[in-house]
Amino acid sequence: MAIKNVENVKLKLVLDGGVVDGKIKRINKTYSGVKEDATVDAIFNTSKEIVELQNKRVLNVLRIEEAILTE
Repeated sequence: MAIKNVENVKLKLVLDGGVVDGKIKRINKTYSGVKEDATVDAIFNTSKEIVELQNKRVLNVLRIEEAILTE
């Protein structure tokens, strides 16, 4: 059976950078150092606070988890 060992957790915000050549330009902002045991609600609420400081509309909020899988 495989075992997952989480090494790193990040918060990624995808923001609306406007329309360029008829396509939505996406701006990615990534924040590292998220605690592994942070709840989805805590991460989402933090993202809302960060977005309030931006002048852009948020398109997506992502929790990125890097893990090592072993046997």
